[in-house]
Amino acid sequence: MEIRITVNNIPHRLDVGPDERLIDLLRDRLRLTGAKEGCGEGRCGACTVIMDGLAVNACMILAYQARDRSILTIEGLGREGNLDPLQESFVENGAIQCGYCTPGMILAAKALLMQNPRPTEAEIREGIAGNLCRCTGYVNIVKAIKAVTEINQKTVFPREGREGLGLIEKNLKGNRIAPFNIKGFQRLEDVIDTQRCFDGKIAFIAGGTDMMNTIRETGIDADLMIDLFQVDELKYIREEAGMIHIGAGTTFSEIAASRLIRAKAPCLAQAASQIGSVQIRNRATIGGNIAGASPAADSLPALVLLNATLVAVGPQGERQISVEESAVDVWKSGLSPNELITEIFFPPPGKDCVSGFQKVGSRGHVTIARLNMAMQVRVNARERIIEEGKIVLGTLGKKPFCPANASSFLSGKKVDMQLVNELAQLLSEDVAEKINERPSRPYKMAAVRGLTVDMMNKLLGLGPDSSPGLLNVNPEVSS
Repeated sequence: MEIRITVNNIPHRLDVGPDERLIDLLRDRLRLTGAKEGCGEGRCGACTVIMDGLAVNACMILAYQARDRSILTIEGLGREGNLDPLQESFVENGAIQCGYCTPGMILAAKALLMQNPRPTEAEIREGIAGNLCRCTGYVNIVKAIKAVTEINQKTVFPREGREGLGLIEKNLKGNRIAPFNIKGFQRLEDVIDTQRCFDGKIAFIAGGTDMMNTIRETGIDADLMIDLFQVDELKYIREEAGMIHIGAGTTFSEIAASRLIRAKAPCLAQAASQIGSVQIRNRATIGGNIAGASPAADSLPALVLLNATLVAVGPQGERQISVEESAVDVWKSGLSPNELITEIFFPPPGKDCVSGFQKVGSRGHVTIARLNMAMQVRVNARERIIEEGKIVLGTLGKKPFCPANASSFLSGKKVDMQLVNELAQLLSEDVAEKINERPSRPYKMAAVRGLTVDMMNKLLGLGPDSSPGLLNVNPEVSS
């Protein structure tokens, strides 16, 4: 398949295979070896490049998905005698040791500075959280990035150099995944027409952050893969007719940054901001997270909390399914063959509701949840009474778990630390009963107690390190 792609401001026409990844194209075909393959599954960031202004993992993107895109690699950022200020700062501040992670680290930082020229130290650490360095401990890396935050960062592409390589025959296999057929569209109408007419099994790929691991490890059981990432009709966030609507192709970066979601569904915005790394969030979509049906999917507890519904389109037409019922087994959704999620919608919570999301994993960033929690409470702030509450826990079974006794327990309770401690104990007992035979039972019993205390502190301003919560707001002013 022939694609057009611009790499470091040089246009190319390349013949790519359906199984070829972007990192293979860059390293094996264009001999741009700055991007390194470390983990091969989007966890280390050594393969980071900038695609259309956003940091992405080149190991998690099919070359075909980069058609008509602009790619910046470390080779295009600067060259000897004319380094980018960020590259110079890394050298001057001793932020380079073995050098393996450095190209990806610099490009992740560059993407951050292109969007936020003066980030705080916390924002810098968040921006490079998807890039692992085993040498420096990040101190000098953060120092190097901070040193250039006062410089107006602009994308630097070389204006001279090699001409485009033209149409290149595919002659290097590299580290390929199992072969399959792929087709991409820009209009949803064309996707649906193909879906209805194709006589065979279809798999859909958008960001590919889950799918790429699946097809590399086990292959895909499909006759055709359809790339959805360039279908702009699937990318939107809007409120209309009393509902909040999110297109299935909307990325978690877009959801986390949405003012509407942050204001009216903070639990979903918080879940989106904790998924993977910046590179993962720039590609991963909400539709893919639901369709993947992972027990550890971070968006699912928040969506179940919000009573969200998904819209699915298949050969037999359109239907609606509650997100809570969409997961029928581990890694198995309730979608019919060749069915595609196009939208998720939910009613915005009421005025006096607050919600949040928390999770624990093996590390602070780029971690799969070992336990996650979404909580929403409706509070009478004047009387300090919880009028209604709902809690959803993830990673405890095939689908998110809603402990009904927790909702009934919260109703009518006075907000104080005794309530927090009693709720933590109640949820710990629920977890113990839910996963009675699992070795992780003691760990998750303790984890849910900690999450409960943290969540109540965050939402209601309780605890020794009280954060501004609903009860800290003067009801006369807030109304």
